[in-house]
Amino acid sequence: MKKLTSVLFLFVLVACSNSDDAEPVVVDDFIAEILSYKLGENKPNQRLVLHNDGEKYTSYDRYWNVAYDNSEELIYTNSIVFNYNVDGFVTRIEDFSADDLDRPISIYEYEWHSDHYNYKHLLYHQGDYSTQANYDIIYFKQPGTGFRFWNGLLYGFENGNLAGYGNEDEDRGNLEVLGKRWLYQRLMLFDDRPNIFAEQAIDFALGQRELLRSMNNNNYVGAMLPGGEVQQWEINTQDGKPTSIRYADGRVEFVY
Repeated sequence: MKKLTSVLFLFVLVACSNSDDAEPVVVDDFIAEILSYKLGENKPNQRLVLHNDGEKYTSYDRYWNVAYDNSEELIYTNSIVFNYNVDGFVTRIEDFSADDLDRPISIYEYEWHSDHYNYKHLLYHQGDYSTQANYDIIYFKQPGTGFRFWNGLLYGFENGNLAGYGNEDEDRGNLEVLGKRWLYQRLMLFDDRPNIFAEQAIDFALGQRELLRSMNNNNYVGAMLPGGEVQQWEINTQDGKPTSIRYADGRVEFVY
């Protein structure tokens, strides 16, 4: 397999590297690059170059500041390739190292069912693949608002977003539903805009290997931590497309 090269077409990049407040101008449907910055820095420490076939994202190449220093040089480290089923769901993701573009060093597999999907992660080491993860994850099409019992846990949905979960606990339960008492935790906060992570390839590129954020109707914008503390981040969009995400320790910018 040859190195995946960047094919950038039909887009104009407007990016100001001297201001944290500058936003790229959206002029195309597909994201061409995703740039990651540390807090207060104007030089990206990671650059993802995305490829598409006009209908979906097919792969991306990762360039990274492997030295963790303040240099401008970003080194090509690996390429990610996406495989889909006929319904447009990701079924297999292959991670090819720059040192070996013929054999993936990691494989992520997704097997879709009506109420869940199976997630499996395989890692290549010393001539063979070993299973790093293999488990089922809840999945419902258009869950709306309410509670679902699945695989021993109670899951709470709000406006089509997975907001929390709980286990049965008659003594400490704080919620009574489905004829039982549950110790329920609301863990995730959402806005009211269409989900920018709905594209599974983008969800994966932004670090969610299980593709959990892609299942929601709206954007995941905050987490409720133990003790009641809330951790939030800012998602900026233009014409329904993401332009940046701002975290407490840095930001991500999307280039079209």
